[in-house]
Amino acid sequence: MKKTVFGLIAMTLITAGTALSAQNAADFTYTVSNGAITITGYTGSAQHVTIPGRIDALPVTAIADHAFYEAKLSSVVIPDSVAAIGEVAFRGNRLTGLTIPASVTVIEGWAFAYNQLTSVTIPASLTAIGDSVFLGNRLTSVTIPDSVTAIANNAFSNNQLTSVTIPDSVTAIGDGAFAYNELTS
Repeated sequence: MKKTVFGLIAMTLITAGTALSAQNAADFTYTVSNGAITITGYTGSAQHVTIPGRIDALPVTAIADHAFYEAKLSSVVIPDSVAAIGEVAFRGNRLTGLTIPASVTVIEGWAFAYNQLTSVTIPASLTAIGDSVFLGNRLTSVTIPDSVTAIANNAFSNNQLTSVTIPDSVTAIGDGAFAYNELTS
């Protein structure tokens, strides 16, 4: 009797875990190209989202333009497998904090604009910060990694920045990159 009950409980847990994984993957629309997945949309209703690192045994390597646009997200976990984040990908959500994984090398324009970000960790893998990427958030300070060589137009405008650290590696800063802030250093 004990073996049957234990087996039934174990089977229930395994089934529940499988259903949960399938349900999470089902909340995303995506395309497959060259053995990799690009997330193209989010159909779920959760406000706290963890993007899977793999779907159908394939790595998730990119987040497409507009994929999470105005999805009402409060938090998102981006997997280490993602290398590129498209234009307007997370624009218009309610994100307050963000860690961009070290795997990300490209963030297109407006990707995180108009959220409620108070903190962001920019990885050393990034070489350029695109147009208006962090426009209209609540950032108070930011440290740009040594890997970045260019900061595009309005990249950090309309925040609450009081402090910015820009490394010598940055050779180009676009118009209004830090406009409408409260910079003191």
